[in-house]
Amino acid sequence: MKKIILGVLALSAVSFGAAVAGETASVPVTVKAVITEAPSGLAIVDEVTGQVDQVVIDHGTIKKGTLSEDSPSVQTKGFRVVRLSKGGTALEALGATQLSVGLSAAETELTKIGGSDTLTSKLELYHKTGTLTTPSATNPATGDGSHYTVALTGEETEHRGEIRSIITTTGTATEGRYDNMTSRPTLAVKIDA
Repeated sequence: MKKIILGVLALSAVSFGAAVAGETASVPVTVKAVITEAPSGLAIVDEVTGQVDQVVIDHGTIKKGTLSEDSPSVQTKGFRVVRLSKGGTALEALGATQLSVGLSAAETELTKIGGSDTLTSKLELYHKTGTLTTPSATNPATGDGSHYTVALTGEETEHRGEIRSIITTTGTATEGRYDNMTSRPTLAVKIDA
């Protein structure tokens, strides 16, 4: 009886993908660091680290053929608009009653590194603090979603926003790494009043 049970267990282990002796798997380990000068004056900074010289939105690995309008790859990156004292050690009041936030483009094209295949990412801006005044009272802004204006009291030390990147299809893109380093949109803020 014990031999039958052991035989069934061994057969079950093989049929359910038990490990094969000598089988291995590996992935590369990437480590990144960015060192910048401390900003002063009006600045756009990361929600977490308080420093930023560029906004990086990483979609990670996307399996070909898994995206659709109903099931896109959506990644977000938060940012803060602040006024930093000289040396970047303290926050000061923004001193504004109106702040405009905008992207230079509502879409960005990702090109395969070392190739010519492309993917398109739709970009949307969302406000998280302040009272949205233009182009309407919706979040994200109506139209292409690439610009909004918020009303402030003048006493705020920060405004929080978010950029959302949406990829809905991999289309005919082949396997590989993609980025938009050849044509990157910019995030800009302007104190209006």
